Amino acid sequence: MRKLAWFACVLLALAAGAWGQGVETVTMAFGLTLPPYVIDGGSGMEFDIIQRSLDLAGYRLKPVFVPFARLSVATDDEGVDAAATVTEASGIKNGFLSDAHITYQNVVVTLAAGLGKIGSFKDLAGKGVLGFLDAGPYLGP
Repeated sequence: MRKLAWFACVLLALAAGAWGQGVETVTMAFGLTLPPYVIDGGSGMEFDIIQRSLDLAGYRLKPVFVPFARLSVATDDEGVDAAATVTEASGIKNGFLSDAHITYQNVVVTLAAGLGKIGSFKDLAGKGVLGFLDAGPYLGP
């Protein structure tokens, strides 16, 4: 019985130590909005994946929303630990890239009477094209 009481005290002490430790917060920069992936205010498919992954690893997410073009330099700012989503093509200089957690499929959309059949980038030559902010580094020349 004495051993059982001692074991219970040790477990209680370990649990109290774990409860006493705060959850570490990761401050992460996100682009202002990219529905349905990231939506201002803290929602969206990509946001939810990152938040849940950090939760499972024992961290709390503190999002900071910045213009998309600033993501590659956001980690240079004091108080920002990480940025989502950046790739080698985004020009990030400080930090490390994680494994992929989401994959985007870039597509071209036009009205049926707009540009005609689009089979490759060459078919866009001479046409006016609108892309997402800072698309050049991600998609190439």
